[in-house]
Amino acid sequence: MLKTMRKMTKPIMWFVAIIFVAFLGWQGAFNTKGRGSGDIAVINGQNVSYQVYQGFYERNYQLAQKEYGDTLEFDKTITDQIRNKTWEDLVNQALLSQEAKKRGIVVTDKEVFEYLRRFPPFEFLRPETVEQFMTDGKFDYNKYAQALLDPRSDWSGVEAYVRDRLLIAKLQMMVTNLVRVSPAEVKQQWLKENTTLDLKFVRFPVERYQDQLQPTLEQLEQYYQKNKERFPKEERAELYYVEFLKNPQPTDELATKKKLEEIKAQIKSDSDFAALSKKYSEDKATQEIGGDLGWVETGSFIPAFDEVIRKMKPGEISEPLRSRYGWHLLKLWNKSSHGAKEQFHISHILLIPKMSEQGIQELKQKVDDFAREAKSSGLEKAAEKFKLPLVQTGIFAKGEYIQGLGKNEQAQKFAFAARVSQVSEILEAPAGYYVLQLKERLPAGPATLNEIRPQLLSEYKRVNALQRCLDDAKKLYQLIQKEQNLAQAAKASNENVSTTERFKASEPFIPRIGSVPEVLEAALNLIRPGQISQPVQSSSAIYILELISREALSDSQYVAMQDSLYRQALEQKQNEVYSQWYSQLRNRAEIKDYRSDYFKEEEAPSQG
Repeated sequence: MLKTMRKMTKPIMWFVAIIFVAFLGWQGAFNTKGRGSGDIAVINGQNVSYQVYQGFYERNYQLAQKEYGDTLEFDKTITDQIRNKTWEDLVNQALLSQEAKKRGIVVTDKEVFEYLRRFPPFEFLRPETVEQFMTDGKFDYNKYAQALLDPRSDWSGVEAYVRDRLLIAKLQMMVTNLVRVSPAEVKQQWLKENTTLDLKFVRFPVERYQDQLQPTLEQLEQYYQKNKERFPKEERAELYYVEFLKNPQPTDELATKKKLEEIKAQIKSDSDFAALSKKYSEDKATQEIGGDLGWVETGSFIPAFDEVIRKMKPGEISEPLRSRYGWHLLKLWNKSSHGAKEQFHISHILLIPKMSEQGIQELKQKVDDFAREAKSSGLEKAAEKFKLPLVQTGIFAKGEYIQGLGKNEQAQKFAFAARVSQVSEILEAPAGYYVLQLKERLPAGPATLNEIRPQLLSEYKRVNALQRCLDDAKKLYQLIQKEQNLAQAAKASNENVSTTERFKASEPFIPRIGSVPEVLEAALNLIRPGQISQPVQSSSAIYILELISREALSDSQYVAMQDSLYRQALEQKQNEVYSQWYSQLRNRAEIKDYRSDYFKEEEAPSQG
């Protein structure tokens, strides 16, 4: 059973420090008392703290640094991807843990121990820990087993991770336990994977007519009326807003740097650094472990940080250093060389510059003055008077992301309760203050023609062009039935005949045709060379096919491989069933996303 569960758990490389925060923190991060001030999500009524999100983010950031190196700090596309992956990891973890608990699934201490005993978790151990298990440069299992049994060894972080992964593996096994595949399914899949085809074809692409089709307003309106129920919309709204961001000023930057210098002056011993990091650091992922970042390779930080770290001696503490996330103090504990790159054991204290209390009070006064004017004369005139930009969100539905405001719960509530032209009270979020005005609200029902005009126009052209192509293909097919020859009929109709290269039916891409499932299915139904298909319709073209050749392996080869083919087919079907099950679980979930309260046009926090 443990081997099966191990196959269903996918090890992830990260530091033990991050495991402590992400998983020990995760276990205490849920409550069901309503959203707390430090929560970044509420998933099916359970709160998820920003601390947990940050732990997951740091893990993914560390992994990305190994792949992208110095470019990561400056590549917004990649950091956006990291943020999105972090969110997905967080939601997946919550939903699967909730479902496992609902089904009464438990993981015993014995199962955790047996897993650790049989599968040493090299990926979760720091380099200096792994070295303790080496003899003559090779892993010594006896040393590992002794450490596993030693009560002085702290395995709590790794145990928490393993317990969580085994819990989810058991859930996956429960979901897929009843999946079966028939011998006929296995053989059909084998035939598909071991059949080689070669085709002639005539293609009738929609581009042949698409540009010629310019519907009148009346024709487009008629098409809309026939198809509008396919474009349902919930109640929608659109807002204007003016924002007042709590951006730190230069004096706030200097004050943060000065405070970090004062903290450095308090450090007299190694233990002081960890204690002060716990007290002052604002890196929630490492605060509770004294700011320990673990062992980091050369190139893991931005170049300016790397340059400072290389020059430091073990035990030395840097001057305050600025990253886009805040001001850092770095302490170098030790350094070593492994291959071409150096490694450094680093801890840090992070302080994030914030607007001063005086600055916030001044900003509040400005917001109050603006809000009074907006209530009196409207948001647009107030913005013009105060020379502030008036921002328009665009149309959004309940629960959807609001452009510029994210999934702001207060803005959502106002948008679907206020009267048109009503001005809101002052809304406060971690990033700043906002004053809103409802521009318009649309009732639930089909989308308006104006909302979907570009999409509808494109669809109208494609559908009608495809019909004309089908008419052309049917005429050619009638001629083929008389001539009994694709090439002669195509020549008489002034159509071109193309030939694919030989291809395997298991490959999704057909040479000179592309990935067109309808064509592949029709081709597999052609048995004899020279056999011609009826017109085959895809979303963008019509095809007529002729089989040139078809080759397949013998049945005796299938019998020899039958057992392994069955296992492969079962695993594939289990994955498909699990994927469908999880999609349904996700669709049913109630997920409240408060990332916009923490990130304005999210600038991802990065390490260093």
